[in-house]
Amino acid sequence: MKQWWIGQQHAWRAAYVAARREPLAWLASVGVIATAVLLPVLLHWVIGLMVPTAREIATDPEVSVYLAVDASPGDFREAQALIDEQVTALRAAYPAARVLVTPVPKAQALEQFKAQAEQAGNAAAFAALRDNPLPDGFVVRFTAVPTGEIDGFAQRVRSIPKVDAVQLDAQWVRRVASAVQAASAMQWALSVLFGLVVIAVTFNATYAQVLALRDEIEVARLVGATNATIRRPFVVRGAVLGFAGAALALLLAALIARTGAGLFAGTADVAVGAGIGLREIAIVLLTVALLGGAGGWWSATRQLRRVGV
Repeated sequence: MKQWWIGQQHAWRAAYVAARREPLAWLASVGVIATAVLLPVLLHWVIGLMVPTAREIATDPEVSVYLAVDASPGDFREAQALIDEQVTALRAAYPAARVLVTPVPKAQALEQFKAQAEQAGNAAAFAALRDNPLPDGFVVRFTAVPTGEIDGFAQRVRSIPKVDAVQLDAQWVRRVASAVQAASAMQWALSVLFGLVVIAVTFNATYAQVLALRDEIEVARLVGATNATIRRPFVVRGAVLGFAGAALALLLAALIARTGAGLFAGTADVAVGAGIGLREIAIVLLTVALLGGAGGWWSATRQLRRVGV
């Protein structure tokens, strides 16, 4: 155990000396690794912003029903009764489903448009109106109802007398879900690609260092150092490069999130601002450090064979 601890101390000391000997090369390697890690982290943050919205849309799609402009109050009541029948059938078929029907009379719709116009500074556009040009309508919100059933509901409602148009946002649900899935797939692809970049960076950095220390390595081999002992400083250096690059990437991601989205005000909420929690931060740091160590081990093993030790 003592010998193992002495070996670890030597490896860390050697990695530190190597970094001090070539600080610019060390910083350049850290910068490349940070850039490689930053892109998947930022994409993870974007997905974290998209998923809650996608879930809200996907779980509560809406169908907007518009009657003809010349529909009478009797037509409005008849349409509401027929829509209620369709809703009752859906609730019977899906007991866990929730369907909310909100009638929107034309007078209420006009008041809503006027309020929106006043907020936008276009109130004068409604001042000249003598008649209400808007139709009566309904907004039907669905929760825990399959998208196919919502499509069928919309088709049946179109056949109701005096129904002029039915607007279904289920298509948007599919588009948002597809966008989230595509972004997630891209994130995994980028993670694998830039994981290879981390290995390549540490491989090349270790390659140059092994060549520069060839004489010292040969002396160490002559005095009885094993291949594992000789390799250990290069593995540690690769792991440190990976850890430092990942830490820099997470810091940059937090700064970008903080500046771009203004999600938090205190430094204690860095993880929230970057779209990831402490668990994910630990996983990123550990994974990139392991990849860096793997790159250092691989390169050192190959180069030690080439230099004949």
